[in-house]
Amino acid sequence: MCEKNPGHDNFLSPQEFLDTFITRLESEEKYELYKSLIDFTVRLRMHCTSLDRPDDDAFADYRGTPRMRMGTGFIRRVQQLKQSEPCCCDECHGKVPMNQLGLEVHTARHIVFNMEEAKRTKVDLFYDDDSCLSNGRMKSVWVMGMFESQSDKEWCNMWCVTCDDGLG
Repeated sequence: MCEKNPGHDNFLSPQEFLDTFITRLESEEKYELYKSLIDFTVRLRMHCTSLDRPDDDAFADYRGTPRMRMGTGFIRRVQQLKQSEPCCCDECHGKVPMNQLGLEVHTARHIVFNMEEAKRTKVDLFYDDDSCLSNGRMKSVWVMGMFESQSDKEWCNMWCVTCDDGLG
């Protein structure tokens, strides 16, 4: 059962999906491919809803509130960055990092509407279920900004930066 939407009766965790469907239907090579695609799927936690959302928007009632909403996204690109200036990520506290990763995250525009919402969004990597919170597998990074958005096509791309050596 999906906790976010009780109407999602057939919700499966990533591991249940792999165990139930992929192992029966596909080769080991495809199993590993699906497993890696699951690792690139991220949970998004938005900590604000923009006043700029239109009246007919699904989240119009939340405009101007800090009520947390959740959605999903997909890591489209990972880039090793060369940094010569102080870092703005949570781990560095203004130091110049040795290694830094940039993550491009793709999501639906109804999930993250504009730059205001993007900058108040946290990306949870390796979140498969609530056990990831206690076992330390899940890593979180803040979105730095939205660099591309297509309202007519209902998608946007955001940029995150981290210096967490465990992600490289």
